[in-house]
Amino acid sequence: MTHAIRHFLNTQDWSRADLDALLIQAASFKRHKLGDALKGRSIALVFFNPSLRTRTSFELGAFQLGGHAVVLQPGKDAWPIEFDLGTVMDGDTEEHIAEVAKVLSRYVDMIGVRAFPKFVDWSLDRQDKVLRGFAEHATVPVI
Repeated sequence: MTHAIRHFLNTQDWSRADLDALLIQAASFKRHKLGDALKGRSIALVFFNPSLRTRTSFELGAFQLGGHAVVLQPGKDAWPIEFDLGTVMDGDTEEHIAEVAKVLSRYVDMIGVRAFPKFVDWSLDRQDKVLRGFAEHATVPVI
């Protein structure tokens, strides 16, 4: 039996009851010892933009729940990633999202992505190619 992967791409994909349960769980984590809910699990954190609070909170959150976070910055400490299908890979990008998401899915239990829109063309920005590309090709949850 296979289960559908539940990504967390935006709040509209989740029911009110699901979101309420998530907030209750977050409040519980804040009040009590965090425990080891992520013991033996890992998350790849893929950051396309600089980050202070998000990176710190995700890395510490994984650690405090017993997990391990691996941070990747495409174009800095990892190869740049191509998101358009059918693109000839002869430019700045070295990896295609289809391959990156599949490889990371073999290594980690979850993929966290931080990518801002470019704020040049709203019709392109709202497609959210980066986050949706990971979700389309990953076999683990993407947030």
